[in-house]
Amino acid sequence: MKSVVFIIIAFLLATNNVFIDFRVGSLSIDRLLEFLFFGLFLNTFIKEFFANAFFKKFTLFVVSLAIVQLISNALLASFHGLESMILLEDLFKSLSFIAYSFLFYLIVKEDLWYLKFIVFIHLLICLFALLQHPLSPLSSEIHDIKLQLYSNIDQEDARSIKLKNQETHIDFGVSNKFRLSGPFVSTTTFSYFLMVTFLFNLYLYFRTHKRIYVFTTAFVILCSILTQTRSLVIAIAIILIGIFILINNYSRFNNLKVISTVILLVTSLVFMNKFDSFFDENTTRLTNLTENPTSTGRPLLWLAGLKAVAKHPLGITDAQYNTVKQDMSKQYGKNGLGYLNSHNGLINIGINYSAIGYFIIFMFSLFILKYTRLLSKNFKSLFYLFFIGYLINIFFHNNFIFISDYDILMALMLIPLQYIYEQEQLNETKTNELI
Repeated sequence: MKSVVFIIIAFLLATNNVFIDFRVGSLSIDRLLEFLFFGLFLNTFIKEFFANAFFKKFTLFVVSLAIVQLISNALLASFHGLESMILLEDLFKSLSFIAYSFLFYLIVKEDLWYLKFIVFIHLLICLFALLQHPLSPLSSEIHDIKLQLYSNIDQEDARSIKLKNQETHIDFGVSNKFRLSGPFVSTTTFSYFLMVTFLFNLYLYFRTHKRIYVFTTAFVILCSILTQTRSLVIAIAIILIGIFILINNYSRFNNLKVISTVILLVTSLVFMNKFDSFFDENTTRLTNLTENPTSTGRPLLWLAGLKAVAKHPLGITDAQYNTVKQDMSKQYGKNGLGYLNSHNGLINIGINYSAIGYFIIFMFSLFILKYTRLLSKNFKSLFYLFFIGYLINIFFHNNFIFISDYDILMALMLIPLQYIYEQEQLNETKTNELI
């Protein structure tokens, strides 16, 4: 019975954001089930909280952010008309970060098989995304399935407009402009998902030394390139190059695989524009840095976000933030700035948690780096490289840890799990030596 429950939990974690439109009240059905399972294992959580220093401190950091946000929201509700319901919604979101993290920690600590199962589901999601590409003979059928996941949204909703744009690309076979998004509405959401599943596949390769994970990693890289998300592809390229330089336990054959992957990745970035222009004058978004309005306007979006936090350091409402952006739009003659957020996850910490949030996130980062240093050389290098890649990706998008990115929580939980595994291996070695 326990294994069945753990499989259900693994499926819920693996399909985060896939069934987000299926709701009971304000909670998505998957988040509601996660809370129910968290309650089921509450005693285990309490034991782990007091027994595991990493998980205890991690939980306290989340609680600290939740308290700061609660106080900030309470002040905004009292003096600036913020809806009181938002206080409750944000509090539940903070609790969901803890529940989501613990459930992953719980099942993978029980058996690595559950991580492999999550990766299997992730690969199916990647396959779903690939089959939705306009060059796929099943693209229309796959997109119809995707539409069923969002059948309840209003036709005027921004998400509905994105789905219609995707459908137009598929119907007219516009493949060079099509950005993979999988079962998610947004390509950005898919890119965050790919970032973490890329780490999972690399982690399993180093943990198990099974060649299958070389090929699954390559498959994830292919999907990443087809998202045409520049920050994601650059992040993955840097991670791969770093692995080749810092991790030395490959055989020569595997070195060639890594080198080939890096060369292909860099080649795709450098020459994709030339290949596309051979068939069409329009280039892909991946190589054309000026095509997207947010590309040239991002520095101003960052400045607007920082200015908003500076003007309202104890918290800011949407109305106040919009006023700052509109002022920036008039000042710099960029009308679109008034309708866009900062496009920088780090800046958005201040928007969501007030200026105090920056201090907590800084201390949290030091805490994560401290525990990562306890790992063996290869895994320490792997996680350091992942953190660098993750920062590159979030620096150009709105999501960030403790804002709306749940997948990164699973990646962080791998740190204490890997440390526990290494300590068990070390103790086993010492025992064998004594015998």
